[in-house]
Amino acid sequence: MSQSQFGWNDVYQAAGEDQAAKVLVNIKKRKERAKRKRALDEDKEDKEATKGTSPRAEAWENFKSTNPVMQRLSPLHAAYEESECRNHASAMTIEDMRKIMAWSYKQCPDELISLIYSQVQSGLPLDMDEVISAQKHLVIRAFATTGFTIWTRNFELTKIRRKDVVWNCQGLPPYNIPYDLVSLLNRKGWQRKGETDGALEGHEYEVYPQHQTPEICMFTHLRAWVKFFEEVLLRRPLEPDEFIFARVGANSVVYPSDELSYDSVMKMLTWMCKDVGLTARYTTHCFRRGGARYRFMFTPLGQRWSLATIRWWGAWAEGESVDTLIRYLLDELTRYEKNHRDALCPIPREGDETFNGDHILTAPVTAAETRELKMSFDRELTRLSGKVEEVLDKLTLTPPVSSSSSPPPSQFSQLSISTPIPSLPSPLLSPPPAQPLQRTPSHEASHEPLSGSYTTSSATHNVYARRITTAPTGTPQQQKKNAPIPGIGIPDLPRGLEAWRAAVKQWEDPAASIGGKALKDWPEEWYTGPMRTITGVKRNIRKVIATEFYRLHGDDRVFLEEYPEANRGAKPLFDAIQRKREGRGEITGRASKNGRPEVRASASR
Repeated sequence: MSQSQFGWNDVYQAAGEDQAAKVLVNIKKRKERAKRKRALDEDKEDKEATKGTSPRAEAWENFKSTNPVMQRLSPLHAAYEESECRNHASAMTIEDMRKIMAWSYKQCPDELISLIYSQVQSGLPLDMDEVISAQKHLVIRAFATTGFTIWTRNFELTKIRRKDVVWNCQGLPPYNIPYDLVSLLNRKGWQRKGETDGALEGHEYEVYPQHQTPEICMFTHLRAWVKFFEEVLLRRPLEPDEFIFARVGANSVVYPSDELSYDSVMKMLTWMCKDVGLTARYTTHCFRRGGARYRFMFTPLGQRWSLATIRWWGAWAEGESVDTLIRYLLDELTRYEKNHRDALCPIPREGDETFNGDHILTAPVTAAETRELKMSFDRELTRLSGKVEEVLDKLTLTPPVSSSSSPPPSQFSQLSISTPIPSLPSPLLSPPPAQPLQRTPSHEASHEPLSGSYTTSSATHNVYARRITTAPTGTPQQQKKNAPIPGIGIPDLPRGLEAWRAAVKQWEDPAASIGGKALKDWPEEWYTGPMRTITGVKRNIRKVIATEFYRLHGDDRVFLEEYPEANRGAKPLFDAIQRKREGRGEITGRASKNGRPEVRASASR
């Protein structure tokens, strides 16, 4: 008997007498379940067939089709329903990226980065505020341009490790254009694909310099951040498994083995958008959507990508539904073409005439456009002449200053966010010599200070150059908090029962701390003086817990019986140990302004 003809009746006939009753019950349950399912399916089909055919529904449809008011409201209602079902976060535009870069270079110019590098090479102490400012802005520039270029989600970008980037690759001859090779192994859904289809495909990206659009040049800004990370914050090269976008503590202490958290990325975006003045809602897909839109719609004519290139670069699978691409590209294009907010503009874009209004860009120059261009030049000349007059007034009114004094702080804020951004005159990487090889990867990238794109005035450069050669004075007003010693740190303890074990391990195991030495072997300057508030307190907690554990002969059972607070975490355990040490007379507790606890207790009686 074939498998298709084999049914429950055959099972019933083949079963023994003791199993016949059970088989019969199962047959009845299966038949009842199938009957209910058929009834539900038939009811669903009836509802779908008769949907909208009731007299009330027919009357409502006739009213909407004949009433002029309802005809006007119908497009608005459809747009409202579309906005309700497609509540996407805003995409980062190329204009937003220009504003971000102009703001960032105004807050942290190249001269400040050069000053920090000069102080590192000279062995001078670094100012913590300047290091933190440079770290924040270099991270923002690298993170934003990388996400905008290779279309990563924010949580994917934080997982890039040093081994995923190969510097100084070389293109095909005869041009030998340099590029960096970036591998993404943490794309959403790619791990599952690797399990079924074998090796991953399409996860390597050749990143070339983008001289015409320095505000989105990943080639430039990612190199600048890695250089600062290695030479200033770590003072060593990154290990292959360490994260490029690693966690940095409040005091600029670096934890290269920990990736930047999603909450930290969102705080960074919020702070950036607030200072720049961007009011849109940016989330984890903002750079991915913005980069895809830019390459599909807003690049110059002749440089826009095809849908096949968009699909590959965005890592959308071949058999994936087109809904994702529609959500990223076509929905935005439809809204762009139906938008007529520039109807009063002397040179409207007319986005609904051709694809993205391209006929305006390819049409001959008209007299109206020439007049508008001339008026634009006049406005720019008026603005520049006003700035020149302001500078001349300051030069005539300000008395001469000596070479040892610094200029007024007002000269630092001469850059406007709306200033047009010229292109980079040269990439960070000098082109390698011509070789007949396609790729010539090297371990390190060559870096140079950024120049030309977002530079400040010469007065700012003179101020930073003067600071390089001027020794710090001893006046309290000019003394600043020094940056922490690079390359050392103490990882945070886990919560709960394992906290005290981690504290003991960090005290005695060199691999458990950052710096290559166990906490018990640390030099005194690593946790005293300026480092007291950075590593001194954390080291003392580990020392107290480990010392008390050794006093109890290193017995876990005895230690937990003596200190049940260890189950709650490191802080309750540390407080309990300190109380017992105070009771044994080993330490003296800190008295408050109302006296010691026993004095306050006796006074209350």
